[in-house]
Amino acid sequence: METVNEKFIILSNGFDETIDITQKIKTVVSNCKAKTGLVTITSPNPTVSFIKIDTSKGLTTDIKNILSSIIPVHKIYEYDNNSLEGNAFSHLKALIMGNSLTICINEGFLELAQECAVTLIDFNNKSSQIAINITVVFEKEKE
Repeated sequence: METVNEKFIILSNGFDETIDITQKIKTVVSNCKAKTGLVTITSPNPTVSFIKIDTSKGLTTDIKNILSSIIPVHKIYEYDNNSLEGNAFSHLKALIMGNSLTICINEGFLELAQECAVTLIDFNNKSSQIAINITVVFEKEKE
């Protein structure tokens, strides 16, 4: 088994912005020449999540609406009483959605349905630079 780690930065506007990072993940996997294995996407940023999502129109809006109904933006949370950022809702949304995603690699390809994308959601209440870590653990294609 081999391991490759890649890091990159994405600029985000925050406020539930969704960013498709599928091609970046596919490129990292392809460059490894991985035949089988796992790719894990993480971030040290506690207000982002990674999801594998159907790209059909409306689903990201539905996710944002459901999360907003569960975790309202304008509610005062205990964290907000102790922080100047006022973004407790961002942390809570990311906590519910999770901060990492692992996808299998089979025959050199990500196990993603054709209409699926790997998407970052930035729940923060401001724009920022998001650090993304990609770790691939794999067996190489035979040369």
